[in-house]
Amino acid sequence: MSRLSWLLLVFMLLVACAPAGSPRAAPPAAPPRTISAVTPQSNAFFGLPTFGAGETAEFDGFGITLTGVELDGTELRLTLDLENETDYAVDLAWAVQLHHGADYVPPLEQATGEAAALPPAGAVSAVRRYDLSQTIAADGTTSQAEDVLADYLLLYAPRGWSGPVVVFRLDTPN
Repeated sequence: MSRLSWLLLVFMLLVACAPAGSPRAAPPAAPPRTISAVTPQSNAFFGLPTFGAGETAEFDGFGITLTGVELDGTELRLTLDLENETDYAVDLAWAVQLHHGADYVPPLEQATGEAAALPPAGAVSAVRRYDLSQTIAADGTTSQAEDVLADYLLLYAPRGWSGPVVVFRLDTPN
């Protein structure tokens, strides 16, 4: 068979397998997507698994529970129960991050004796403290704890951004 015959055969197969309808016809409208009310779509972390205070996230040998959220004036205290069933340690200074919108909020100094790393096959309960005076003043938010905490997310990324990352909303009840 000549080259022209092969091309003609391939063209006929493509035409036979093509979907019906005009090539200029608009694709059918996609059904409206239901967006979770838990994490706003405008948030930079939309789409990541999201949990609330009191819930436990378990994945790939890691576990985290946000057991306490306390706002005292502008100081935020988060109590975390962390588990590590893997073979390597987790740097808690990097793995636990607080974000206000898309901005990182640095923690206050750790208390003496507070664990800086989660050892392999270990568990730890940690309290993270944050000063929210800068972000609260910038927002001009009300003094209602629920209103203030609605703009904050706690991220847990024990393997960095390439591994699993979970988000905790702080404005959910314990």
